[in-house]
Amino acid sequence: MNRTQFTPQKVLEQPPLSMSTRPAYTGSTSQPQSEVTAHTDVRRHYPPRFTAAASATTVWLLCEAGVSLGCAAKQAQPAAPAHVPSRVQVLVQAGPALNLGADSQPWPTAWTLYQLRGDPEGTDREPLDIAALLADPDAALAELLVDQQPHTAFPATATRHVVDLAPEVTHLLALARFREPLGDASYLVFAVPRSADPCFYLGLDRSELDGGAFPPPGFDAAAFPTTCPPATAR
Repeated sequence: MNRTQFTPQKVLEQPPLSMSTRPAYTGSTSQPQSEVTAHTDVRRHYPPRFTAAASATTVWLLCEAGVSLGCAAKQAQPAAPAHVPSRVQVLVQAGPALNLGADSQPWPTAWTLYQLRGDPEGTDREPLDIAALLADPDAALAELLVDQQPHTAFPATATRHVVDLAPEVTHLLALARFREPLGDASYLVFAVPRSADPCFYLGLDRSELDGGAFPPPGFDAAAFPTTCPPATAR
């Protein structure tokens, strides 16, 4: 039997790939070289891209956390609108010698609170005529009048009235009806301040009405179970 001898062919050796050019592949299994095509099939280890948007977000988060990075000062928020009160506290204190009669005895006194949509003593109006005001308040106040509430003050008493205000009201006018009125001491004008539950002080003694945004002389504010905010301008 003849034996055939095979001569082994020389295998050509190729130089190994350089480590500096060898890509690093990731995955759970190896891929045949024929299936690795283009960059869409190969996932390489590259550091994450630090985009401008990511940078801005990071700086914003650090600024919010209080980290000093030269952050620009936050824009100031617009101021909240001033509070417009929906009611007012009217504190009425009547003296023991209120509205003395012919027998020198004190008498109860009727008074009215008028809600107005403007200043009755404003520079754009004629001065108030006390005689006309006592005779016909509705006509004297005319287009300013919004509402009115009648009350009675009794001698040597302290009374608190909580009055709901119409939205357009800017001023109040208190008018007392004394038996013997003294000039313009029968009325008071009060500009409603922009504070919560402001107080309108009314002191009635003899034939005079005094007060306003502050307690008049001799007024005992401690006699009222309430707290009045500081008077503020409109």
